[in-house]
Amino acid sequence: MVLVVALVLIGIVAVIIATIKGRISIGMFACISIIVAICFVSYAHSTILVVPPTEEVPEGRTLIIPRLQFFQHKTDFIDSADAVCKRMHGNVNPFCQQVIVKAVSENIKPYLHLPYSRLLHFASTPRWSIW
Repeated sequence: MVLVVALVLIGIVAVIIATIKGRISIGMFACISIIVAICFVSYAHSTILVVPPTEEVPEGRTLIIPRLQFFQHKTDFIDSADAVCKRMHGNVNPFCQQVIVKAVSENIKPYLHLPYSRLLHFASTPRWSIW
């Protein structure tokens, strides 16, 4: 997280310097600033929730939803039902996965529905077996 913020700030400073020196126009600076602002807002206020294939949802899905609070645990930017269960209970079980998916599907209107992504699911799941 700190690394991402540092890189974005370095990029902003570089764009400002390039604008001052006349290498890019004010319009280009405004476009870059708007894109950076949208990225910050998206990162701060939304979650990519990956629902792996189960009996109830055999094809799986990926949802872009607002950030949620499950008891004391806030969702990460890229998250899955498995990762939420692991943070809340220390292990993953089908019942917990179903509770998370049901809570999200009944109470949250997703911004966007996407097909299941194994890559995002892998990115959201901590590497429990390695440690």
